[in-house]
Amino acid sequence: MPEFPAIETELRGNGVLVVRMVDREAKNMFSPALIRGLEEVFAHIEASGDYRAVVLCGYDTYFACGGTRDSLLAIQQGSAKFTDTKIYQLPMNCSVPVVAAMQGHAIGGGWTLGMFADLCVFSDESRYISPYMQYGFTPGAGSTLIFPTTLGSDLARETLFAAVEHSGSELRAKGLPHTCVPRVEVLPHALALADAIAARASADVRALKRYFADPGLAVIEDTYERELGMHAQSFVGKAHALQGVMRHFQAEEDAVPVSATMQAAAAPPDIAHALKDLLAAELQMNAAQIDEDTQFVDLGLDSITGVTWIRRINAAYGTRIEATKVYSHPTLRQFCAFVVERVALLSAVGTQFVANAAKPATPAAEPASSPIALSMPTTTVPMKPVATDAAAAEADLSVALRHMLAQELHMPEEEIDAHRQFVDLGLDSITGVTWVRRINAAYGTRIEATKVYSYPTLAEFARFLAGLLPARPMQPQPSSAPAEYVDSRPVDARPLAERVRPAARSARTLTSWRDKAARRITGNDAIAIIGMAGQFPRAGDLDAFWRNIAGGKDCIGTVPPQRWDIERYFSEDISIPGTTNSRWMGVLDDCDAFDPLFFNISPTEAESMDPQQRLMLQNCWHAIENAAIDPRSLSGSRCGVYIGCGATDYHDRSREHRY
Repeated sequence: MPEFPAIETELRGNGVLVVRMVDREAKNMFSPALIRGLEEVFAHIEASGDYRAVVLCGYDTYFACGGTRDSLLAIQQGSAKFTDTKIYQLPMNCSVPVVAAMQGHAIGGGWTLGMFADLCVFSDESRYISPYMQYGFTPGAGSTLIFPTTLGSDLARETLFAAVEHSGSELRAKGLPHTCVPRVEVLPHALALADAIAARASADVRALKRYFADPGLAVIEDTYERELGMHAQSFVGKAHALQGVMRHFQAEEDAVPVSATMQAAAAPPDIAHALKDLLAAELQMNAAQIDEDTQFVDLGLDSITGVTWIRRINAAYGTRIEATKVYSHPTLRQFCAFVVERVALLSAVGTQFVANAAKPATPAAEPASSPIALSMPTTTVPMKPVATDAAAAEADLSVALRHMLAQELHMPEEEIDAHRQFVDLGLDSITGVTWVRRINAAYGTRIEATKVYSYPTLAEFARFLAGLLPARPMQPQPSSAPAEYVDSRPVDARPLAERVRPAARSARTLTSWRDKAARRITGNDAIAIIGMAGQFPRAGDLDAFWRNIAGGKDCIGTVPPQRWDIERYFSEDISIPGTTNSRWMGVLDDCDAFDPLFFNISPTEAESMDPQQRLMLQNCWHAIENAAIDPRSLSGSRCGVYIGCGATDYHDRSREHRY
C-alpha cells in the first residue's frame, strides 16, 4: 500500500479500505497536504480495482473542517474558485460505495465531503455546521444540492440559510435520516455497513453504487454553476465577506495560547515606528524607552490607555481592531505583526489608509473617558445566586458548570475531575466554543471561548467566572444569640395602626406588589380585542396592511431622497465609518406628520420627541377610535396602557459631542 500525505490507510481482508484523514496540524481543514492526500488515495482506489468498499473517517474529535483561511481569501479575491479542487465530490465519484464515518466535528466543506458519501454515520457528541452565511456569503461546494437530498428540506434550510450548529444528537432529535451513535461506536458501525456491502457480489456492489451516485452526478455541474453565480454576487470581491472570514479565523488563532517568548515576524519599519510613537505619546514617555518585547502591562498600558491607543491606531490605518487584542498580542512586536496583517488585508480590497499613518503627529489630549474594562463586558445577574464567600461561590458555579460540561462532552458528571485539564477531558476547539456559549446564555456573560485556555481546568474556570459575577449578599448570621431584652413598660394592646395613625383607619389599605399574591391564571381566561390600529411600510392603516399581505406586495424599497442621500452614504465596505452597506428601507409614510396641539403638546417639545413616541400616541388614538370608545369615558377608569418599545438612542448625543 503506497503512502499518501495526511492520510492513513488500513486494508481489511474482505477488500474494505479504511481511509483516515490525519492532518493534525490543520485539524483536518482542507490544507494542501490533505487535498493532495485525498486526491491521490482515491486515484489509487480507481486504478487498483481491488477494493469492495471504502470507509472515510477522521482522527480523534475531527472529521473534516472545511476550507482554510488562505483558500477562502483566494476565492474572495477572485484568484480561485471552489470548483478548482472538487475533493468533496470524491466519495460520489468513487467507483465503489463509500461510507463516511463522521466520528468528529464536520464544518463547511468538510461536512459536505461526508454528505457526498453513499452512506453516513454521525456522532452524538460531534458538532456539524455549514457556516457560510455566518461569514456573509452563500453556500457552495455542492452543498445546495447534497444537503436537501440527504437531510431533507427542513434540516437543509436550517443548515444552509441560518448556519445553525447542531450536535449529532440534536440532529437525530430533529429527524436526521441517517444513523447517529456515540462517537466510540461510529467507526465500528461504519465498518459493519462496509462489510455487509463487501459481502455482496461484484455486480450488486456496482449496482448499489450507481443507485447512490447517478442521480447526483446528473445534476451536480448545474448546481456548481448556480453556486458560482451566487458567489459572484455575495463573496468575490466583497469586503463584508472578507471581514466575516477574518473574524472567524482570528477567533481560531486567539484560541491558541500565545507564548510570551514567541518572536513575531518583524513589522515594516513605518508601521512599527508609528505604533511605537503612538504608544509613547499615550504613555507620556520617550519612544526610546519602549522595549518591543516588554509586556504592555509592564510598560504601564492599562484598560483606559489601551482603549485610546487602539482608537488612534484605527483612526490612522482605517482598521477596526478591538481593544482586547492587546491581551492576545501583549507586546509591541507581536502587536505590530498583527496590525501589519490587518492593514495588508484592507489594502488587498482597496481600503485607503490615512496618509500620515507612518509619521503620526503627537495626538492632542482627549477628554477623560469613563473607565472601561477590556477583559470582560458588562455582565448581568447570574442564573443562580452567588454567595459572597468566594469558596461557596466557586462551589455553586462548579456544580452548574460541571453539569453543562458533562452535557457537552456526553459523559457522566462523576467522571469530570475539577482539576483535570479540559483537553484531557476531551474538550476541543469546537466543543469549547459551544460550552462557553451555554455559559454565556445561562449567566448573561460575554466570555470569549479562548478563556478555556487561560483557565484550563473546571476549578480554575469556576473561580474565574465567580470573579466576574456580582455577588449576592448573604443574610447576616449573628455569632451568638442576643440576650433577651425585657421591657418593664405596660404593653399597649391596640393595633399598631391605631396607636400611630388613628386617622388612617378610614383610608384605603395599600398592599405592596411584592407581598400581593399573584392572581391565579386559568386557561379559560379570554381577552377580547375590540380595537386595533397600526402603521407599516406602504400601509398607513391595518386595512392597507391586510391588502398588501393578501396581494403579496413587496413593501421594501430603496431609501428615499427625502430621508437621506443613499448614494452619499452607501458603501459595500462596512469598515468605512459613517456609511451603510444597505440601500433598502421599509419607509413609514407621513411619519413626520404630527399634530402636537391635538395632544396638548407644544410644537417645540414635539420637535425634540423621539419619533417612536409620536407614532405611539397617534396609533393609540386610532385604536381607541377603532374600538368606538369615547376617550372621555376612559378618564379616571381602571385602564392600563402597556407598551413594548425597542431600545432607542434618539436622544443620545453624537459621538463628537459626548464628554
